[in-house]
Amino acid sequence: ARAFLITFDDGFANNATVAAPALASLGIPAVFYTTTWFLSEGAASWTDVLEYGVESSLRPSVNAPGIGSRSLRSPEARIALLDELRGLLKNDPSLDPYEYGEEMLRRLGVGEFVPDPDLDLKLSWEQLRALDADASFAVGGHSHTHRTLAFLEPEELAVDLDTSLGMLAAQLGHPIDHFSYPEGTPNAYSDAVIAALIDRGVTFALTTRPEPVHQADDPM
Repeated sequence: ARAFLITFDDGFANNATVAAPALASLGIPAVFYTTTWFLSEGAASWTDVLEYGVESSLRPSVNAPGIGSRSLRSPEARIALLDELRGLLKNDPSLDPYEYGEEMLRRLGVGEFVPDPDLDLKLSWEQLRALDADASFAVGGHSHTHRTLAFLEPEELAVDLDTSLGMLAAQLGHPIDHFSYPEGTPNAYSDAVIAALIDRGVTFALTTRPEPVHQADDPM
């Protein structure tokens, strides 16, 4: 009877305008894991930036750092490049994904990122508070900058978590005790990340590992 949980990461505005009403009409609860920088600044994630650049470039090819020259002559080629870029940035701790995204915009001959009003806009704090106040929904932490937490130096990790959890607590009026790891893959979290979250009152955290969850599993 309680076999699954629907969750949303990052904090897109369509979580409130599209998903929440649909779920409410069906009586299905959900959790919204929120990246605070996206809300506080209306910022775009590095994946948003890369997708925009690759989709809108008019060039026939691009030389991507760490990957090499790739064709842009077909939708399939652009999708394949995006898959490569995501794989590179999710697995190489030496690369800052936001700096990489800006460099790719330059190489693709694309100007500044322009958000798609239906897909890319982020929640407002007012929308997030409304979701949190609804008994069917809950809000959790999803970092401040959406960088891979296991790749951060200890001081960077502390600043990111303190900012994220502190801003959410201030805006919602209560502490946050659950979290979704950005990217969620096994290399996205570590013993140091888990310890830092526990120190800040987090009692469980979600991954994207495609495995069944059992009651005896470590909640972190």
